[in-house]
Amino acid sequence: MKKMEWGPALETGIQEVDTQHKRIVNLVNQMQEARLNKDMETVASVITEMVDYTLSHFAFEEALMEEAGYRFLVPHRRVHELFAMKIPEFQARFEAGEDITEELHTMLVRWLYNHIRGDDQGYVESVQKFLHKNIVPSYEDHTQHAAVQEIQVHRPQGFFARLKHAFFSNRNHI
Repeated sequence: MKKMEWGPALETGIQEVDTQHKRIVNLVNQMQEARLNKDMETVASVITEMVDYTLSHFAFEEALMEEAGYRFLVPHRRVHELFAMKIPEFQARFEAGEDITEELHTMLVRWLYNHIRGDDQGYVESVQKFLHKNIVPSYEDHTQHAAVQEIQVHRPQGFFARLKHAFFSNRNHI
């Protein structure tokens, strides 16, 4: 399977969200490269980092949508939950020694493209209006970045933080 490419179709126009999405794309590509090099130790490390980072991203994204009053937050959150529910199966299979990376890579690429271009594009207008009106009067990128970081720091831990803790708190690898 070829490398996942970042491009304009995946951009939301919200700098911090795009930065986080790019990091997830890079992790997907790192996993695939390690797999092709038959470096299963690196595969395990990248999968662990990808899961942790993605769950953190979901929590951040949901907090941002909640702050913006996005009316479809609940169904969007449910999409995240359904995705997160797939993780334990992959985890168990990987721990049993099965090479799940090609299947995982295919699933992640499809899911990310569809989710970012579909579900995530749905909240962009609400979040941008919120940032512009309530937090970022000048709407400069560096101020926008600081504003979304402020939201992330002050939000209480939610479902994904608890989910991450439940599945990964005592694990050395996926």
